Amino acid sequence: MLTKNAQEFRNFLRSQNIELKFFEGDNGDTIVETVQNLNSGLKLRMVIIFGVDEDIVSIYGLDFVSAINPARKNYIYEFINELNKKYTYYKYVFDKDTLRIESHAVFSDNFNPYVVMTQIIGMMRLVESDYPELMRVIWA
Repeated sequence: MLTKNAQEFRNFLRSQNIELKFFEGDNGDTIVETVQNLNSGLKLRMVIIFGVDEDIVSIYGLDFVSAINPARKNYIYEFINELNKKYTYYKYVFDKDTLRIESHAVFSDNFNPYVVMTQIIGMMRLVESDYPELMRVIWA
């Protein structure tokens, strides 16, 4: 069963002629997973989790970096810290040789699907704009 916020988001998407698969996670959360092809040709796997408590929506951008040079870890951490200082609603995380971007929205009986969609679009734009510099740091 979909959470209330997930149902509202699905209805919003359908009103925009967008159809995505929603499924229930092990703990009752609702999960949406999609792969977005960005303008640059980059593929970004996105996972959106609607918390069972209805208060938080988490958005993750994954798999946009396929390999990371282990010798560059310190440079990558430094660069990601600089990026994270620039962004209020998005955060890059480098963990166990993988890189992701994430964003979280908190709602208290005021869910707004436009806010979630704006965060998704903003995340796609950031990944696309930051990607060339990320690759330079990872492989320089």
